[in-house]
Amino acid sequence: MSDLIFLSYEAICSLIGCLIYFAIHRKGILSGKPSGTFTLYLSVFVVYIVLVLHTTGAGTIWDGLTYPFTLSNHQMNWIPFVSDLIHPLVAPKTVLDWVLLLVNAAIESLLNLVLFIPYGVLLYVLWGVHNEKATAWNGFSFSLLIELSQLFNIRVTDIDDLVLNTLGTVLGVVLLKRVMERSDFVRKAAALDGSAFQGKQPMVLVTALFAGRFFLYNEIGLAKALHFI
Repeated sequence: MSDLIFLSYEAICSLIGCLIYFAIHRKGILSGKPSGTFTLYLSVFVVYIVLVLHTTGAGTIWDGLTYPFTLSNHQMNWIPFVSDLIHPLVAPKTVLDWVLLLVNAAIESLLNLVLFIPYGVLLYVLWGVHNEKATAWNGFSFSLLIELSQLFNIRVTDIDDLVLNTLGTVLGVVLLKRVMERSDFVRKAAALDGSAFQGKQPMVLVTALFAGRFFLYNEIGLAKALHFI
């Protein structure tokens, strides 16, 4: 029950940011009355962003007021793909320990890649982002927003995540294109071509969702209010 309360509170905070964005730009965001399909895809996009922010543990301003700010090797990694070997949380003592460390690093990398594949797909469907360079920029920007926010809490700001999230976004568009070439059903389902948004940048909406959570989501404060800690 407590998990549901926290998740609902977190989602509401992001949605407030989204609603403010739509309220400010209500006359310039959409071209005409949106279709049911467009509304469905947009809803999926919003829910997806909320879940990504939750899953990655994006930091908030309240985290910054709670946790000490540090720039230690355990909180920041600027060396791609070798941080677990250079600064492991638990020093490996046997060959099995090394194998488990490498397997865990590989699984974590794969999950970071897969996590952003839907982002690339939704960029294509909602905004008509076809170009790999533009896709990579959007994936990089979203991931960078998350990684920088993690400087406010005790999670790791990791260049590996930045690279893999960007690749995952590009992979999402590439895979969708390949599937569309082979499936009329998928091609028709992804036929919004981004015209409904009149060229508005996806990162504006992403930033609005992020900002709502960043400024309003006080996890520790809610826990204290509910006497959980």
